[in-house]
Amino acid sequence: MLTHKGLYYRITGNGYPVLLLHGFLEDETMWKEIRQSFEGFQFISIDLPGHGNSANHPLKDEMQSIAQPVADLIQSLGFTNYAVVGHSLGGYIGLELLKSLTPPSSICLLNSHPFEDTPFRKENRLRLVELLKTKKRSFLQQAIPGLFMYPSNHDIEIRSLIDDAEKLPTEAIQHTTLAMRARENYATTLIEEAKKTKIYCIDGEDDVLVQHRALQDWCSEVGGTYLSIPDTAHMPFIETPDELLESLELVFKDIKKRED
Repeated sequence: MLTHKGLYYRITGNGYPVLLLHGFLEDETMWKEIRQSFEGFQFISIDLPGHGNSANHPLKDEMQSIAQPVADLIQSLGFTNYAVVGHSLGGYIGLELLKSLTPPSSICLLNSHPFEDTPFRKENRLRLVELLKTKKRSFLQQAIPGLFMYPSNHDIEIRSLIDDAEKLPTEAIQHTTLAMRARENYATTLIEEAKKTKIYCIDGEDDVLVQHRALQDWCSEVGGTYLSIPDTAHMPFIETPDELLESLELVFKDIKKRED
């Protein structure tokens, strides 16, 4: 892997640049099959601050502390025209990049959305921060299986996700949790920027973390493309990988068509 000021990343392939941004408690290895499945793109897979090899990168309780190192990397690589595919937290970072000096030309929100946390979700985040101090593994054992439609079908993958997440510094998980809690409502604050960007939304039909109807409406409002994957929840790259690849094929074909 390569590194830029403590931010670890991997570059594979050749062609139009696409940033691959993983979700909360994940790392860049989640994109392995996707990187290998599409030609004509240069994929930049990043371990976000607080995750993977970037686990010890400094963090604050705000989204900008996660997004700014990514924006700095983009500038160092000299990209002026690029796309973002972001899973969950990675989608929030993709939207944060719309504020940067070199915003993306297109963003694919994979199991992600532009809305701020609900009051109930914000309260849950505070409880999580306290729980992490004494019951880190028990939290992970409860939370990660809840991201799946059929967790019993993926025992090995879930165990691996839990083990990897447990290795992350507790403070990094806490900072990231509070940063997500404090994020703005991008659906309104970045509405004009989103309209100037090609937006793709790929949704798991049974993902309880996404407000499906509201996401469809917002995607339509900004002139985006909405795709839904049936019989899956928040982790389609594990539960329904073939269906996810089909959806991403449509996205990548459109990106290539627009950028050629």
